[in-house]
Amino acid sequence: DFPSLAEAFTAVAPELSDDERALLEDTFACHELGVVPPDYAAALRALSATHELRLLTNIWAPKTRWVAELSRTGILALFRRAVFSSDTRSVKPSLRLVEDALQGIECEPREVLMVGDSLHRDLRAGRRAGLTTVWVAPAAKVPPDAADLVDYHVPSLLALVDRFGSGAHAP
Repeated sequence: DFPSLAEAFTAVAPELSDDERALLEDTFACHELGVVPPDYAAALRALSATHELRLLTNIWAPKTRWVAELSRTGILALFRRAVFSSDTRSVKPSLRLVEDALQGIECEPREVLMVGDSLHRDLRAGRRAGLTTVWVAPAAKVPPDAADLVDYHVPSLLALVDRFGSGAHAP
């Protein structure tokens, strides 16, 4: 049960006006926002030609800015489902979010690749749901206490195309 950003601001600073709270939420959204580089957008396009893609991401601020960035780069439509933690009261590794992202999927859980850069947030969530996991971490060794969370390791999202793109088959 994770509070929304607006709820957290209300709890810690009830004297804030609605305008001040909205400004703070937008400040958090700007801080959380990233940029999708063109080569990463191209990699996602390539993967979407042979695989069904879904997005599951932890953000605290409302998703508006991220939706705009994903739309700007032309990749939002590549995802069959896009689940943002800020739309719920959950954060990864909550199974609730994973189940929401998998809604309507027509294959066995082990046939789904959960790709993430966080052993605790992403891969633990995927493993708890029975998914096959891919850890994205440049030149990192899987820590012994996390070996049971990682099925595959790639140095970057771009390497997914080489490993799983062009019809290459994973479990």
